[in-house]
Amino acid sequence: MITKKLLIASLLAAPAALLTAAPAAAQVQGIATANPIVAIANSKAYAAASTQIAATHKAAIDQINARRAALEKELEPLYNQIDTNKDKEISDAEANAPAAAPVIARVKTAQDKAQADIVRMSTPVIRAQLYALEKVLENYGTAQTNVINARKISVILQPSAFLYAPESVNVTGAITAELDKVVPSVPSQPPANWNPSQATVNTLEQISEYETRRAQAQQAQQPRPAAGAPAPAAGQPARPAPQTPPPGR
Repeated sequence: MITKKLLIASLLAAPAALLTAAPAAAQVQGIATANPIVAIANSKAYAAASTQIAATHKAAIDQINARRAALEKELEPLYNQIDTNKDKEISDAEANAPAAAPVIARVKTAQDKAQADIVRMSTPVIRAQLYALEKVLENYGTAQTNVINARKISVILQPSAFLYAPESVNVTGAITAELDKVVPSVPSQPPANWNPSQATVNTLEQISEYETRRAQAQQAQQPRPAAGAPAPAAGQPARPAPQTPPPGR
């Protein structure tokens, strides 16, 4: 899919410590909680940059999807050879059978080759996403400070630090709104010699995980077809595609 999920996928401001010290914001006698990942993912600048990147790199994204589909097609007959009882599952016994060894070796070779192709094709896309994200991260500290000053917050903690907290203490949305003011847009074309910080790489990974969970939750809330209604068309095979790591320094 041409979505931000494809542009893979973790924290904030200059040092990453700023993020871990300030995820989801809440306000009870000066105490707040905030989730920087959610705040950034929902910001207009990040969303607009992701949409622009998907459009700019559509040809590369289409090639990546086609390569993944080709890998699935290549692996299917190999999996069928290992699946001796034809239950469409590969058990440990089937995978460890002596006859399966050469087939598994072919599977690994095909996966490694596809992985190399996907990394090569996706690198420009991921670099663009990381560059846009880093520009948002550079402004997160300012947005957070503005919210702290406006709401007279003394301490910001991660939501996980609370066993219970009222929704009123969550200032994540307020930080997102402030981000939209501080950085309404960001560029998405990195300079040739630019490399992302590790904090930016980690943040992108966390955003990708958050967006995946959000998409799964939205899908789970969709109404199921009535009894007797035709089932939706089958999608791609469920086997995961090779993971594409973002480029580091």
